[in-house]
Amino acid sequence: MRIAIYGFHQNSLIAAVDSLQESGAWHVVYWVGADQPDRQFDENIIQWHLGNLNWESSYTASAALAHRIETFITALSRDHWEQFQDQLLRHPFGLELTDGDVSKFLYRLLHKFVGQLEKSGAQALLTQNLPHQGFDLALYWAAKISELPVTLCYQTILPNRFFFCHELSDFGWFRQIQTRATTPAPPLPDGFEKQWFYMQDLPSDHVLHNPQQLPAWKQTWRDFKLNWKAWKQFIGWYRWIGKQHGFNVEPSEHYHWNLRRHAVSWSVWAEKNQACPVVYFPLHLQPELTSSTLGDQYRDQLRALQALSDWIPKDARIVIKENPKQTHRYRDQSFFDQLRKIKRAVFIGKIGNTHEIMRRATFVATLSGTVGWEAINAGKNVLVFGRPWYLTLPGVYYWPQQPNWNQLCKQSIERTGLEQAFRILWDYGRPGIVDLNYAAATPEFSGENNRQLLTEFFEEQIEYFMAAGKGRYIIEK
Repeated sequence: MRIAIYGFHQNSLIAAVDSLQESGAWHVVYWVGADQPDRQFDENIIQWHLGNLNWESSYTASAALAHRIETFITALSRDHWEQFQDQLLRHPFGLELTDGDVSKFLYRLLHKFVGQLEKSGAQALLTQNLPHQGFDLALYWAAKISELPVTLCYQTILPNRFFFCHELSDFGWFRQIQTRATTPAPPLPDGFEKQWFYMQDLPSDHVLHNPQQLPAWKQTWRDFKLNWKAWKQFIGWYRWIGKQHGFNVEPSEHYHWNLRRHAVSWSVWAEKNQACPVVYFPLHLQPELTSSTLGDQYRDQLRALQALSDWIPKDARIVIKENPKQTHRYRDQSFFDQLRKIKRAVFIGKIGNTHEIMRRATFVATLSGTVGWEAINAGKNVLVFGRPWYLTLPGVYYWPQQPNWNQLCKQSIERTGLEQAFRILWDYGRPGIVDLNYAAATPEFSGENNRQLLTEFFEEQIEYFMAAGKGRYIIEK
């Protein structure tokens, strides 16, 4: 089988791909990866991140496929255009593209990929992750235009477990995936408190603390920093001096000022509003796959917050906490201006213990974040606007299905039912790690064992590609 591959450019992942190449099970005809000291790929993804795509290697698609490209672009919905553009914004070069540039860029990418897949004779596409970089979304679309079967992988926070899908829209539902009993599902964790490896070692200015425990003089200073009018006046002076002396406010500095200007103290607010129903909405780190890809039409979190504000009762409030790792990207002045206009929104910045807020909340809301997984494990319902991997579990309510406020507030999660549903969901995944950045979540991780697990998964996908693909099965050594 002739296979096109995106990613899988890390140690044991490369070994798994090579083992099938050596056995003749497949022939990799097009491989996009990050060049290694001893390995050069057909396309170097690092150059793509920098916007330096090698257009000289572009191939013009045949007339029939070129017509399909035109038809595909014409039929693209506004949401798909926004998704592609949003994903490009994670790259510095994407910030400089106009709407017209984005259209031309997608057109050129599709021609490049469709032509490359056609010239190489690829019969299927296998990717290491869900598309979230812009160009990988175009590659996925190119495979669909070329009528090639596709497998998209996604590493989870579950130890040694990843999920996959064949259609991006099926992720979270997994309707097209066959369950397979491999390793037994681990027991569900109890309570809210979980220490995820990717949230360790945060910079000191992200450390959570209780402002009520500060000395009086520090509390006074903090109150001043949180005083919106005082900061507005200070920033006005700063800008005026900057104009006189030829310097500007840095975006990162402006972002931190906005945090102080718009945030209120969680502990103070909670003390004064003990009877108020609370919906906890921790913001996603952006740019990120969990919002740009799995957030669907709510990848702009402000849109989700506005919809939620219009839906909840007038006496309820949405407590919004900034992601501890967030920087000024996706947080310009317009973000805070729109956030301030959302009724029933209480923004607490980065200060506040997320687990304490979850306990206080009536339920939790997110696009597709880990907070939802934490909530249902502790018996708290979650409202999701996107499609997380835990979408089908009890206690998860999907916003497009128009859930009921009383259900979210009063419906309890039956633990036995949750455990049973999780065991079923577990079998939709496969053992192994397709992103070695998640190896830290598996203490017993072994490169050789991972190679064997991925080799078995790849062999399973070859069977799927043979059944789903239009091309004949070709063995080449």
